[in-house]
Amino acid sequence: MTPACQQWAEHCVRNYPLAGDVLEIGSFDVCGNPRHHFADRNRFPSYLGIDMRAGPCVDSVMNANELTFADSSFGVVVNMEALEHDFYFWKTFAEMRRVVRVGGHVIVTTRSWNGFGPHDYPSDYWRFMDDGLVRLFRENGFDCLESSYAENSSGIFAIASKNGR
Repeated sequence: MTPACQQWAEHCVRNYPLAGDVLEIGSFDVCGNPRHHFADRNRFPSYLGIDMRAGPCVDSVMNANELTFADSSFGVVVNMEALEHDFYFWKTFAEMRRVVRVGGHVIVTTRSWNGFGPHDYPSDYWRFMDDGLVRLFRENGFDCLESSYAENSSGIFAIASKNGR
């Protein structure tokens, strides 16, 4: 995880009314993890990291396209630097919508088009644009609150809130 991604997580926690149990999708720690930004147990009672394989910062091995949690289980879902590695990212978006409560938040960082080549952990499939990520949120029942390019346009960062529609 790049320093800019860490800054984005900190920005979201500091500037948005995030609260509730936290689910991190794609929690395998390759070069950093956002977990420490959610350490306030009064605000974030629990933090659970899942990934498709066991490893550092993975609390449970699970397929993000078929989460085993009940509907509306989490106040915050974090998906940082994992979406480009998810062949069925649209299924993961549907699952994020299902498991986050209405009014809850989803934080995403992923790779965009410029200057960040393929990086297999274990595979790398996609690149995203700002408009595409915002539309993906909207099509899945979220209001995108903020999105931005970072790192010379090699990253795209967004935060959204689940609407009741």
